[in-house]
Amino acid sequence: MNPKYLFVTLFVLAGTVSLWLSALFFSQLITYLRYSHHTQGEALHWGVVSRDETHHKVSVDYTFQIDSKTYRASHTFLKPNYQGREAAEYGKEAMEKDRLDVWYTPQGPHSMLERAFPYNELFRLAIVLAILVYFFFLRQYFSHFSIQDGKKAGAESK
Repeated sequence: MNPKYLFVTLFVLAGTVSLWLSALFFSQLITYLRYSHHTQGEALHWGVVSRDETHHKVSVDYTFQIDSKTYRASHTFLKPNYQGREAAEYGKEAMEKDRLDVWYTPQGPHSMLERAFPYNELFRLAIVLAILVYFFFLRQYFSHFSIQDGKKAGAESK
């Protein structure tokens, strides 16, 4: 394969991956920024949701107040994922003791209990962008050493 085509293929591949990771990061960043207000919630009912025999998660029904209006919502925690039902019950009991922090949107009653900045996506995006910049400068560097008509580019003919 011609090295020029290999470089173009790798550059396009890195560019495509960086576009995908940019879209993923910015969509999660928008979600993070959208849920900007914070209040305390009150748990109504805690439970364990089972996907199958080895995947169990804790869920909660809760209420929260915004401007003297009370809203009700449900949430299933993404992490941790318990392998046994007994472990999930133990985790549920530990979560019941914690304070229920509710993040909500100021435009409406949409709420969430798990709000985290997307550091993993940002880190992956930074790595892929660094690879993309590396390929760009590598192309610039090797363009000075291209061979034209059997002679080194920039060399004077005798």
